[in-house]
Amino acid sequence: SFFRSSCAHHPTNMKSLVVLLLAISAAFAAEPIKQHRCYRGMVLHFDHSPYEDTVIESGVTVKGERSCLKEFSDPSKGDDLKLCLRKAQFNAVRYYKDGLLMVARNGTVAAAVRYTKAAEAPCITVANYAGKLIIPGFLDCHNHFPQVDMIASFGGNLMDWLGEYVFAAESRNVDTQYAKKNSVRVFNQLARSGTTTGLFYNVVFKDAVAAFFDEAVKRKVRMISGVNGMANCADPVLKVKPYDSTFPLCNSRNFSDTFGELSAQVYYEDTKTLYRKYHKPTLPRGRQMVGNIPRFLNTDTPAMLEACKLLQDEFPDMVFHTHVSEELSKAVIDVQLWREGVKGREGFPSNGWIDAWYNKRPLSATTQRFLRSMGLTKDQMVARLLNASTEMQMHDAYGLVTRLSTWAHGVHLTERDHELMEQNSARPCHCPPSNLFLGSGLFDMASYVKRGIVVGMGTDVGGGNTYHMLRVMNEMYKVAMTPGEAAGNFPAGMSGSFNNDEWTGNLTYMAENTRFLTKDPRIRIPYKEIYKPYPLTQIFLITLGTAVQLRLDPYIGNFASGKEADFVVLDPAFMPLYRWNAEVIQTYLSKQYNATAEADWKDPAFSRSWLKSSQELFEVFMLERLIFPMVIQSDDRVVQATYILGRKSYDREVNYDMNLFSDYQSKIRNSFGPEWGRLQDGAAGALPAVGTLPNVSLTPAMLALLVFIVLAIVSMSVVAVVGVLLWARGKSVGKAVPMHWYPCNTTPDAQ
Repeated sequence: SFFRSSCAHHPTNMKSLVVLLLAISAAFAAEPIKQHRCYRGMVLHFDHSPYEDTVIESGVTVKGERSCLKEFSDPSKGDDLKLCLRKAQFNAVRYYKDGLLMVARNGTVAAAVRYTKAAEAPCITVANYAGKLIIPGFLDCHNHFPQVDMIASFGGNLMDWLGEYVFAAESRNVDTQYAKKNSVRVFNQLARSGTTTGLFYNVVFKDAVAAFFDEAVKRKVRMISGVNGMANCADPVLKVKPYDSTFPLCNSRNFSDTFGELSAQVYYEDTKTLYRKYHKPTLPRGRQMVGNIPRFLNTDTPAMLEACKLLQDEFPDMVFHTHVSEELSKAVIDVQLWREGVKGREGFPSNGWIDAWYNKRPLSATTQRFLRSMGLTKDQMVARLLNASTEMQMHDAYGLVTRLSTWAHGVHLTERDHELMEQNSARPCHCPPSNLFLGSGLFDMASYVKRGIVVGMGTDVGGGNTYHMLRVMNEMYKVAMTPGEAAGNFPAGMSGSFNNDEWTGNLTYMAENTRFLTKDPRIRIPYKEIYKPYPLTQIFLITLGTAVQLRLDPYIGNFASGKEADFVVLDPAFMPLYRWNAEVIQTYLSKQYNATAEADWKDPAFSRSWLKSSQELFEVFMLERLIFPMVIQSDDRVVQATYILGRKSYDREVNYDMNLFSDYQSKIRNSFGPEWGRLQDGAAGALPAVGTLPNVSLTPAMLALLVFIVLAIVSMSVVAVVGVLLWARGKSVGKAVPMHWYPCNTTPDAQ
């Protein structure tokens, strides 16, 4: 009727056409596209680190924890310190008591917002987790894949414990089928614990490491692992008996590989092979990262550390990870073995590795290549090593203390070691359950915080006796709160009566005279001070904090838009004692906290932050008070569900009583039946696989523009087609003229 009643090209009618198209576009835009899977509950994550200073609205600066500790170090300023730390945490955290986490189709975070009816408009489904905490998945920066076999084995010192339990457990994975089954057990246990990412020590067998990565790829979890580098084949502690064969637990599995040259070459080639197959750190290609992971100085030889440096040069994005200064006597002996040897110690050159490798034999082609990469002569390299007094300094001599290096434990680092980490942005992984279980020592968190060194948290299974990161924080709190004098942190031979003023209550004396009676920073270990980890900081450390430590924060760690949607749902009411504790807090303390929130709201650090009202400030106060008992008392019952890229990988109600070798995913699918596709993918029927769709969120304005463009193209196409038909008709009767020559006042038939 439009074309029969008027001229399509007439300006007035073209305006009408545009108005019509805009009206249709607006009608489409009024109904948002439903494209997200959503989860409603108590949404909690960290926007940034509470340790760093930040600037908020109107240029107000909020001090971070590090600045607070420096400014209010005087014990008399305890209240000022507490307020300063609270501001740092409350500014960094994001907490919505009634919140909504929205996950896009490609498994990344679309948004984490306060819940409103309008906010859920783009949601295909909304899972109701009312009263439950929805937080980013936990990260573990140091774990051992094969040690699931011997977790919680009765101890002894570190080396005896390794020889009796660990190396035998690791050797079983020479059987690739055994390694595949072990991978299922480990990943099921991680899902039960809410851990979605980890850095894992593996084994010396390449095929077993591949089995680990294959299972990780299947489950779409983000993992860092690699071949375990062990080169000292002559060390008797590495002789193990898996099944009916006997071989040293080194990469070459060859007793005659005295200097570890063959092991270093095997490690180098195996690592490159795995890197080329599995190293795909970004979606949609994958989520796996292959690391450069020698075990520790005791199992290293010069050939192995040279190979590690060459790998770092060849693959500059490869993470380097090893153990350092875990147990004091071992750390000291390892350095002695390298520098001058220990008489009667089998498996090590009597004159030490440095002299035996660089002075007593011709330099290999690999060593010459290494020296060229370092820009050093042989004599210069020897001088560097002889000047190294600790394990950390030995690794630095090989150029391995870099921004991509992470270090398990670091319990007994010297002042020079701390300087090396600070200068090179290297980062330690604190493993309190293991350090306590093996009696290794107490990690000095305060020293790292004051220097601005980023610290991650790890379980170190099987030295650590739990996979559950909240229990790790339970142990971390106790270690951090224990000062040096309370731990009997004195050098051997020092004595004094109980009330001797020389060492009781005199922190200056303690700081100057404990551990090593020396002023040499290369070997002087700082005095361990108290560090009080506040409740919200504890959650930060096992989420965004460890993501930063592993340099994975561009991908995971919080609910920033576009990050991968790995998260865990925690049930704070998991045990009767906690429920009673929470009821007491609500009944008797909420009025006090509410009054404090109203008073503190006058402070710009709160009122100009992300918080919208004093009521929200009160809710964060209550969260802080309620979350600490949950951390201290928790076990795996607190984990209600674990999600990987927005897909459920564990459900407490379905999987809790299942064995570790069971198929958790099949059980979840069978429990939900036909609704599984809708619950998992957000709509009836399956969506394409994770990582195959772009994460595009259409706003109403974008949608209106898109609809307008499409309709305009269609309309103009119709106009063109009709025009051609009219022209053809006119030509057939001998009246063919250009369409725009027709006068507008002609009759419809003439048109």
